[in-house]
Amino acid sequence: MIFKFLFYGIERVSITKKGIFWYYIPNFLFSSFLSLFFTLKMQPFLTSSFEGEEFLRSFDPLFFRIFEVLNSDFSTTSKNLLIVFSPLFLLIYLFFSGGAIKLISRDWRHYDFKFFLSGSYNYFFRFLRLFIISFPFYLIPFLAIKIYIIPHIEETYKVEELKMIFSLSLAYLFSFFIFSLINLVSDLTKIRIVERDSGSVLAELFYTIIYILRNLTPTISLYILTAFLNIVPLCLYILISPFFLNSSSLFSMIVSFIFFQIILLIRIWIKFVFWASQRELFLFLESKRS
Repeated sequence: MIFKFLFYGIERVSITKKGIFWYYIPNFLFSSFLSLFFTLKMQPFLTSSFEGEEFLRSFDPLFFRIFEVLNSDFSTTSKNLLIVFSPLFLLIYLFFSGGAIKLISRDWRHYDFKFFLSGSYNYFFRFLRLFIISFPFYLIPFLAIKIYIIPHIEETYKVEELKMIFSLSLAYLFSFFIFSLINLVSDLTKIRIVERDSGSVLAELFYTIIYILRNLTPTISLYILTAFLNIVPLCLYILISPFFLNSSSLFSMIVSFIFFQIILLIRIWIKFVFWASQRELFLFLESKRS
């Protein structure tokens, strides 16, 4: 039965190609900006030093350590940019998520960019409130795992390497499960907000938790099934990374950048499929209860 809803989701996403492209635009601009920043910071050094010549002969990631030593503001500037642009990118992601889910939820085939933007605007502040409410649920487990659980395991099994590796693996697996569950609750709440056009974020979050508990097996199974689709971009990344790391020509870097954008597009398509398939499952299960 779960496969049926996955295929329903894929079918619905197949008629939202423009929406995927619109959702992709800020991702493209963000990655392009970072690439341009690194290029501009490196260009003067690469064209006027022996180390730069060595870098051009054979690309080595350790080169960036040398670059940081010789250009002291490189690391600071990069961190400052990430500090500034990461929250901005998160806000843009929340903004466009409303438009994306509205496209998936529409009852007719015709849509345009204005329709996409209207959904983005209408649901942005509701999604922002949802993020603020959800933030402690991300932060508390993260701090508990990083500050208490991991150090405790490392201290307890510091002389028993195998036990430490096993215990750390269990801790990371547990943390992955916790954060995946929180993501599932958050995304399903977004779907409920759009589907019901609800203004009460807290109420929808509460009812989403009840919905998941009542339908734990199908919702988790569909989540896992959709997650398996990420094997495709993961395999592409594994294939492309060695080519990028062992190449130094401008052409090879451009090709690598293009391939990474293709991987990003595939991941966005998977995100759309997740939203669409979970929406189809939600409508089906809710119709059975009514």
